[in-house]
Amino acid sequence: MERIFPADPAALSEIRSFIRGEAMQATLGTESAEELTLAVSEAASNSIRHAETTSIRLDARKEGNCLVVDVEDEGIFDSRLPIPEIEGPGGRGILLMTAFADEVAIVEGTPEAPGTTVRLVKCKSRPKG
Repeated sequence: MERIFPADPAALSEIRSFIRGEAMQATLGTESAEELTLAVSEAASNSIRHAETTSIRLDARKEGNCLVVDVEDEGIFDSRLPIPEIEGPGGRGILLMTAFADEVAIVEGTPEAPGTTVRLVKCKSRPKG
């Protein structure tokens, strides 16, 4: 399912609700759904804070036992690695996404071809035992 949200901090709660609902519908389970919701929320937050974009497009689709979410904006990706200890709070978004998603891929927007896509994949966890 595809949805477009305004690039505004006020839209983050609606983005989280949308992804949580898609993850539960994909039967990922509560823990995996919350982890994916956190990762997508971070990607969307980065678009709002760092990309000069007016909207964020989310495309969520089930592939096998996984939910794949593309978070797209109209921005240019800054590949510089921040140093949070020196630059202050923040700068851990990609680390957070990789901690909570099973796969993370970034197609970087450039000045010549703006538009960054972050692909996040979360799969149904196998029962332990």
